[in-house]
Amino acid sequence: MLNISKWGIVEQDELADLSKIQEELVTQALQQFPEFIVGIKAHMSKTVIGTNGITPLELAKKIQQKNAVPLMVHVGSAPPELADILEVMEAGDVLTHCFNSKVNGILAANETIKPFVFDTYCKGIIFDIGHGTDSFNLTWHKSL
Repeated sequence: MLNISKWGIVEQDELADLSKIQEELVTQALQQFPEFIVGIKAHMSKTVIGTNGITPLELAKKIQQKNAVPLMVHVGSAPPELADILEVMEAGDVLTHCFNSKVNGILAANETIKPFVFDTYCKGIIFDIGHGTDSFNLTWHKSL
């Protein structure tokens, strides 16, 4: 996956400055390396997007639609809220780093999947564990 920010994750706030999302560069990379780049990725977390809200994801969707590639969304701490992120996503899009006990994750405090999350699953959103220690971390879950 190609990060939509021209800096990638070199900077932890890679989507706080929207000028770092350069559609032309993303499109060029997708065309130049189709055997390596299988889609694009947007990291939607408070520390990454700054005050930009859902805008980086909307820009990612625009790039995705113009290039007909998969979109992966890395969910983190709100804002933006998970419900707002999922509202923008469509069938075939991938939500990653979401199997955790964070407030902005897919599980409710009563240890069930949040209803709006299940609704988007039924619409065809793909849920991915991701990697790292927090990507599959259900520490509060009593049955684990």
